[in-house]
Amino acid sequence: MPDISSSPVVGIDDITPAWLTDVLTAAGTIDDVAVIEIARDPVGAGQVGDTYRLALTYGHDDHDGPSSVVAKVSAADPTSRAASAMHHLYEREVRFYELVAPKVDIRVPACMYSAVDLDENTFILLLEDLAPVRMADQIRGVTVADVETALIELAKLHAPVWGDTSVTDLPWLNYGAGQRDQLTAFSGMLFDMFLERYGPDLNDLTDSVIREYRELVAAFTNHEHQSVTVIHGDYRADNMLYDGHGGDVPLVTVDWQTVGAGPGLLDVAYLLGTGLDPDDRVANEERLVRGYHDAITAAGVTGYDREQCWTDYRRYAAYGVIMLTTAAVVVERTERGDEMFLAMLRRIAAQVTDLDTASLIPTS
Repeated sequence: MPDISSSPVVGIDDITPAWLTDVLTAAGTIDDVAVIEIARDPVGAGQVGDTYRLALTYGHDDHDGPSSVVAKVSAADPTSRAASAMHHLYEREVRFYELVAPKVDIRVPACMYSAVDLDENTFILLLEDLAPVRMADQIRGVTVADVETALIELAKLHAPVWGDTSVTDLPWLNYGAGQRDQLTAFSGMLFDMFLERYGPDLNDLTDSVIREYRELVAAFTNHEHQSVTVIHGDYRADNMLYDGHGGDVPLVTVDWQTVGAGPGLLDVAYLLGTGLDPDDRVANEERLVRGYHDAITAAGVTGYDREQCWTDYRRYAAYGVIMLTTAAVVVERTERGDEMFLAMLRRIAAQVTDLDTASLIPTS
């Protein structure tokens, strides 16, 4: 076992009681007590990082330390690790907790320790355990009420740093901009891989949409974004913990590996498109988008009218097609992952068709 007292980035098997005692003491989480035993249980459904709940036993009962914490570490799967390195996912998540979380109001888990090794492509986060929580079901879809709650939280991410170039120009938040040519160059191959793998499972509309958007990737990725803020980039049910601490916390957002600088309505469109049943979305989306606009306006965003907000919502629905089609073939393949990608893409295909999104992506 490596000497983790001098190595800040570790694997889950290297987290010892002594190391955890040092880390939690330095964070001010415990005082004059030692962790003597750790029970590790995997949690979550992430595909580019591995997450564990660590149940802690202390040396004596007279303490106020947490009974458990959450550790998030590098994925054991080499395919997922390679995908994370390509897109700098580990660096993004660690830097978010260190540099951006203190500047925004969205509720995230308290971070007690963070470290990333860019050369080795490893990282670790020790986070507050919000259990018990309620998880929405990404595959079955989410309720309109849960989406309303998520949009309130999303405004607390976007509004405080809307147009703030001291934040949005941070280099690690803009890796996506440097990868536009790469995405354009390889998107055709990735879309074809997706169609070859999943084609028999696609309904006619989803198949048609994927083939159409295969030709629109360059035009979409090269669009000059306006109204830039910090975006989550994968804002959907699997990355949300509802009713945290048994109901005390309405919503906590996790999995910040896709955080970046971009248009806020990208997150809004992705949330509604991936989560809502198409009939529920059509019946509620104008009201939901209007509510989001009211929230960011109340929080101080100016110069962004409701009409532009709705147009951006329609345009950035395209992100869901591109994100999900390419992600599905570069991360570890699992049975649940297949079911999830197909369910979300069916909803997204209906969304971009209903909104006539393609008409807002000029190709010349």
